[in-house]
Amino acid sequence: MRRVLPALFLLSLATLGGIRWATGTDWDPYWEFYISGGSFQDYMSYWHFEPGFKFVVWLLHDVGVGYSEWLFLLTFLVIAIKFAPIYRRPYILVCFLVLFGMSMADIFPTREAIAVSLVTVSAYYLVERRYLVYLICVVVACLFHSTAIIFLVAPLVLATSYRTLWTLAIVGGLLSKLFLYSAIILVTEHLGLTDLLSAAELYSDSVSGRISLLSIGQKAFILVFSLSVLPKCREKLTPFELASVKLLCFGLISSVILESGSQIFNRLTIYFVSFEVIAVSALIWFYSKYLIERKGYLTLLIVFSAVCIFYAVRFYGLLKNYADLYYPFETVFQSSHRAVY
Repeated sequence: MRRVLPALFLLSLATLGGIRWATGTDWDPYWEFYISGGSFQDYMSYWHFEPGFKFVVWLLHDVGVGYSEWLFLLTFLVIAIKFAPIYRRPYILVCFLVLFGMSMADIFPTREAIAVSLVTVSAYYLVERRYLVYLICVVVACLFHSTAIIFLVAPLVLATSYRTLWTLAIVGGLLSKLFLYSAIILVTEHLGLTDLLSAAELYSDSVSGRISLLSIGQKAFILVFSLSVLPKCREKLTPFELASVKLLCFGLISSVILESGSQIFNRLTIYFVSFEVIAVSALIWFYSKYLIERKGYLTLLIVFSAVCIFYAVRFYGLLKNYADLYYPFETVFQSSHRAVY
């Protein structure tokens, strides 16, 4: 039953992803690109999207896979790849609940979601010292979203102590905030990568930074919770789970600094903060067992209630603050596709 329930959850979420044809501002380009047809060269020369994504879309479309089947497969793979390293762990069902509070359980995946899942698996191989496989996973992730290259700093993050980690996150965040755009523009201009150059110049001019107390509070809650319960759970966690906690902490600290420079930097820090689903789920599970063994039922009730309220509020915030990403929800059962925007 422990293996059957996660499979049922996964299939249910993939089905929800499969029947969804359009939602939010990004979906028309995805749909139009998939159904555009044409030769291999036509797909690969399309002005948008990374080559890995374009190749997969061409291949599936060429063998006759419909758009709904593609969305089903995409949703399934995004979640399955992300959870592959911890599928046999006892807290796998908690992961689904946390994932729902974080991102509506990834039933609206994009090519960046594929890259995030591949990066998650790459961290597992990095911890296992299978460095070539780790590097291959990151390279493949970059073929779906070029921002995944940021995860090449993961070995440095994992090699540092927590005391050094804070310095690394703060200094790295400040340097990226000050010089990353300029460096990207310089490199892309030198290499003649006109599409990336145009995108970098557009984002540097049009996407402003923000200092959100709500966002900072949210990150602070996760950080405090993780570091508070980690000493009680450390012996129960696998090396991959310990690495997930450290990568999460690094991402939380650096994201606060980077977001104040430009909100587009969320696309970089997401490769670290996405480890929340594994790190927090593992900590919740093993800390609960720790309290039960010591009959700390009142503490368990307080912690469990706080975490449930946190993710419930966060889930509500997703629907309220990012409604354009979830509504309207056009499905395959409607008579025909029509543009949402």
